[in-house]
Amino acid sequence: MASVCRQWEQAATAAVEDGVRVVVFRFGLVLGYGGGILAEIEKPFQLRIGGVIGSGKQHMSWVHNKDLARAIQLALDRAEMQGPYNLASPQPASMAEFTRCVGKELGRRSWTKVPAFIAKIIFGEMAEELLLADQQVAPKRLLEQGFTFSFPEISAAVADIYKSASTPH
Repeated sequence: MASVCRQWEQAATAAVEDGVRVVVFRFGLVLGYGGGILAEIEKPFQLRIGGVIGSGKQHMSWVHNKDLARAIQLALDRAEMQGPYNLASPQPASMAEFTRCVGKELGRRSWTKVPAFIAKIIFGEMAEELLLADQQVAPKRLLEQGFTFSFPEISAAVADIYKSASTPH
């Protein structure tokens, strides 16, 4: 996955030579209801066997989908923004903290521990790169642009996602 991202960034930044303003966002794990990493983490909880994946000490860089949309809007509005920006909460979460928050919102305990080798069998390549690797990405350039995260903490982000999902639209 990292190789694909590097190739994509190189292709996108080639447009700079043609006078095109290019902003490249490097996303953390995007959290939103009904898909992505949250849906995968939720499955074991629905079966009442949810819990920490790997040691639980590894950190995840993540972003709430509402903050993601706001950051993209900021980049569209500000011509001075160009180049790469990390789009991840300023507060990475440990896997243990993340699964504890998901369990709390689902009304389920986070009590099991899924060993890394089992996670690799269940989640495939995604396990190694997204769930087991320790990633602590800082959104330094985005913060320098004056961006304020509405959801800097994982507990508030997960609570908002599940609250939004249960609210009629």
